[in-house]
Amino acid sequence: MPGKRRNPKHAIDRGAPASVIADKFGGGSALAAALGKRPSTVQRWILKGHIAGDYHADVMAAAKAKAVKLKPTDFVDTRTPDQRPAAAAPAELNA
Repeated sequence: MPGKRRNPKHAIDRGAPASVIADKFGGGSALAAALGKRPSTVQRWILKGHIAGDYHADVMAAAKAKAVKLKPTDFVDTRTPDQRPAAAAPAELNA
């Protein structure tokens, strides 16, 4: 199958806080390494779009240690609802 395959159930919102923060670290794997977490943990955050509050202090500490410019408001999605991507429509069952 030519081209990239995409799973609509797992669309990634690149403007969501988790993606923005991961990008500041150089990607999900780099963020995971900085935190000492498995890449699958960070990937789950990116798919959800946010990082659970329990990890915010750890991410901030890792950012400070790696000289990544990160501020507490980076964990909050400040986009208005019309700036966020629309939810994917459910697939047709009998298509």
